[in-house]
Amino acid sequence: MNQIICTVDVVLLTLREDGLQAALLKRDREPFKGVAALPGGFIHAAEDADARDAALRATRQACRLPCAW
Repeated sequence: MNQIICTVDVVLLTLREDGLQAALLKRDREPFKGVAALPGGFIHAAEDADARDAALRATRQACRLPCAW
């Protein structure tokens, strides 16, 4: 049986000090360990109803931010 693997990335923007800023993380694993990346991760079919749920979970886990949206 073939397994479909999907991922989500979150572009989280905010205005601070009259400028637009984006949330970036430093990767802690290879490939590209130490490089800036968008928060994101794999969609887990067992726990995510859809891509939005996966994006919220990934943001909570990667950024340690409460997601009110």
